[in-house]
Amino acid sequence: VKDSAVLVRFTLTRKPFSLPARVTTASRGGLSGVIADTGYAPLANVRVQVIAVEGDARTDARGAFFMPLKPGRYLVRLEREGYAPQLV
Repeated sequence: VKDSAVLVRFTLTRKPFSLPARVTTASRGGLSGVIADTGYAPLANVRVQVIAVEGDARTDARGAFFMPLKPGRYLVRLEREGYAPQLV
């Protein structure tokens, strides 16, 4: 307290607690997957192109990709240097 001879001490004690678990889900429509070679090793930088749809995607370091598409049937072309193009 200012200009007073009163001294106040506070002691803070730890009180452990845990946060309750939360489970969340999200619905994300589209085409997604993981591209791998015949030995199941993920392939990065594969071009994923949906025929008759503008735009494409590239796989990440884990071989994963995502394209926001409506439900339906699609013809997909996969290309990467050193590999023969594939239609799926």
